[in-house]
Amino acid sequence: MLRNSSILRNAIGLTIAALIAQPLAGCSGATPALPAGNATGPSATSQLSSAIAPRVRPDDVDPYFVTWTGNCTVYEVYEGVPPNGVWRFEYIPYGCDPAEGTNSGGTYEKLTKSWLVGQSTSAIAIYNPKWKEVGTLTEGLTGAQVGIATDLKGDIFASNFPSNTLTEYARGGTSPIASYTDTNLSSLSYVTVDKNDNVYVSGQSEGSGGLEVDELSTGSSQFSRIKTITGITGAGIVIAHTGKTLWVCDEGNGSKGTISAYTIPGFKRSVQFAYSGSDTGIAVAAAGNQVYAVDNVAYGSEYSVSLVIYDAKTGKVINASPGITTARPAMGISQKP
Repeated sequence: MLRNSSILRNAIGLTIAALIAQPLAGCSGATPALPAGNATGPSATSQLSSAIAPRVRPDDVDPYFVTWTGNCTVYEVYEGVPPNGVWRFEYIPYGCDPAEGTNSGGTYEKLTKSWLVGQSTSAIAIYNPKWKEVGTLTEGLTGAQVGIATDLKGDIFASNFPSNTLTEYARGGTSPIASYTDTNLSSLSYVTVDKNDNVYVSGQSEGSGGLEVDELSTGSSQFSRIKTITGITGAGIVIAHTGKTLWVCDEGNGSKGTISAYTIPGFKRSVQFAYSGSDTGIAVAAAGNQVYAVDNVAYGSEYSVSLVIYDAKTGKVINASPGITTARPAMGISQKP
């Protein structure tokens, strides 16, 4: 999706801002009680056998999630119907340590059936369906790739947190085809793309300093602010599978934030519910009835990272996975296609 003029080819190198531990939940509320029989707390390290994985359907009965924690990709599977099911985990690569490393955001690219993972600073690793690393993107990247998304052609968009730039690659390419600067923002965190290949980014307003969501329309090089969306701190955003809803996470003031749904077009808020926590990624079920969020709770000098399932209409917590101990908060989440 090569866009015209005002393209920034050589962004100034930036390093990721230090992530400060907070004794609060992520974009997902205080960690609720877990179902009986599950492993509990940050010490949970159960492994999902390969024999189980193919039977798990990516739907609302047995959701199958992928998050990125430390230097691990983590498959998180909920088997059964809440609240009587069981959570299981599989770490990729086997034997990795979720408490080490700097993996950030990630997503799945359908056309090439590849996983794209923000790996350390200024790099995106490309994995095939068997989780073999088959490539790396580094050219044109700065900071940390907290937000990664793809359009219908398979073009890749990656944020360069904490700058206000966005880098674009063509499917299969290793050199950027464009780089965009959102002059409305002081920093750009997450990115998502709708069914018309319009790109949306969340971050901090250059003017007010609060949460702002901007749109980069197809064929344009200029971001426009969505004036109906306001808040305190920019965090995860995602387009629902129907293409008619934009979900926005507001980190809030560090003790309370919100997750909101906005109509497309018009961006009128239709749903909003509160949570307590810090910056993180969100995803939405194919049926649109559940929202999934990464939960990062300070645990000593580290974090307890879990995944929380919300009812999309009421904001009620349906279930939460056991915690995984990690040195850094998990930022990205995707539902396995």
